[in-house]
Amino acid sequence: MIFQTKRIDLESTLCFFLKSFLFLFPWQTIWIYREIFVNGVKMEYATLGFYATEILLWAAVLLFIVWYWKKWKREKSKWKIRFRLTKDRIFITACLSLISYLFISIVWSPDKSLALQQSLRVMEAFLLFFIFTLGPLKFNEAVKWLALGAVLPSMLGIWQFFSQSTFAFKWLGLAEHIVSNPGASVIVGDEIGRWLRSYGPFAHPNVLGGYAAMVIVLMLLKLKDCKACPEQSRRTERLPFYLFISYLLSLIFIISVIFFSFSRSALLALIIIILLNCYIVFKQKKFSYLPSAALDSPRDGSLRTSLSLISCLILPIIILSVLLFPALKTRVTVSSSYEVASVVERAQGFNEGWEIFKDNKWLGVGAGNYIAYLQKIDPDRQSWEYQPVHNAGLLLLAEMGLFGVALLFFVLLSLISFLFSLVTNQESQVDACKRSRKITVFCYLPARHRLRHQVLAGGCSVFCYFVLAFFDHYLISSYTGLILTGIFFGLALKHSREVVPS
Repeated sequence: MIFQTKRIDLESTLCFFLKSFLFLFPWQTIWIYREIFVNGVKMEYATLGFYATEILLWAAVLLFIVWYWKKWKREKSKWKIRFRLTKDRIFITACLSLISYLFISIVWSPDKSLALQQSLRVMEAFLLFFIFTLGPLKFNEAVKWLALGAVLPSMLGIWQFFSQSTFAFKWLGLAEHIVSNPGASVIVGDEIGRWLRSYGPFAHPNVLGGYAAMVIVLMLLKLKDCKACPEQSRRTERLPFYLFISYLLSLIFIISVIFFSFSRSALLALIIIILLNCYIVFKQKKFSYLPSAALDSPRDGSLRTSLSLISCLILPIIILSVLLFPALKTRVTVSSSYEVASVVERAQGFNEGWEIFKDNKWLGVGAGNYIAYLQKIDPDRQSWEYQPVHNAGLLLLAEMGLFGVALLFFVLLSLISFLFSLVTNQESQVDACKRSRKITVFCYLPARHRLRHQVLAGGCSVFCYFVLAFFDHYLISSYTGLILTGIFFGLALKHSREVVPS
């Protein structure tokens, strides 16, 4: 009994650290221990620092190791240890191979300290992925705290746009951005003048937009979830009405801040999210007509919930599109000289990134060393001109080479194979329940249909991530992006594992 109490305390402490991390993650409080200046201006992408949220992260990692070890000791008598390659072991081996390669790349990196920092942050992202996938924190609880943590940054971003100003506060990682300064991210046009884009607590408006888009995806996975059969729904606590309304209001805030960030990639991802969710709801409606024996099933309520979510997504977008139409038109159609210059710089960056890749085809320039290599071959530029290429795939090719990207594909393919095995396993469980008459035939059809549509929803979520990665670099070039990647994929896989209870 004493051991059981200790186990619960350890589990609850781990969950507390994970919830705290999800809530505080947007705030960029950092201790900087190395800065590099070019002509008196700091090079942002050559800075070395330690974020305050990393303290929570490593505390959660240590607790997770202890929790998992105790769990293994308690259940090892039930396991038959066989040294054979299973799909989950292949996936873990692929992850370890990629992380090891990044640490080895320190040897040929121009800036070895920068390569070490990048390798550690990639390892942190993988650790978070495994903690959220295998840990005790439930998907619904994790998304709840992630959504709560996104509300205040969204309100800050909305205030920044309407006040057209920001303020500096180092203890929260906030920097001052003035609309008249050349380095500020703004929208400029003859009709609208000069408008400051919302930063929120992040280093750039694009990061704020991408963070908000991924939070929306995970919130939609939580809110439109439905049960496999009535028996399970009676054992499961439903979402209270007031909490559902709170989630809808949070969605409106987060959608609004995507518009005020004016991130083209985030706006595109938001549109794709809505279209894919409309498609899933339309397909779900075809299976909502069940016989009278299954009318107490929550599928009708789930369908109404999904339609409410779609309405809550579409109405704010229509209103904000009308109110911000001149600025959106300038941003999307690239009709001003400022926007044209931005697109030209990105195109030049693509060419530059491709040339760097061709010069370091097999091994790359080293983890996180794109900027260091660029400064090495062209030291006469201004500080603001040293930026990673705005495409995550090309940046990976340049930094990791073909060998490293092959290892990354090994990770992705082994993960996809593992996910397909989960789906097959869950479908076989539903078939077994049907054969043993543990569920009725009326519940069997929605269960299988729900399972496949949850897989479709997960695939759509990953597609939205790759849309963000195609148009920017922060998802792999910064601490914020890498940790957000680990959280997003970890929770998406956690959701897929909780689709149909065994």
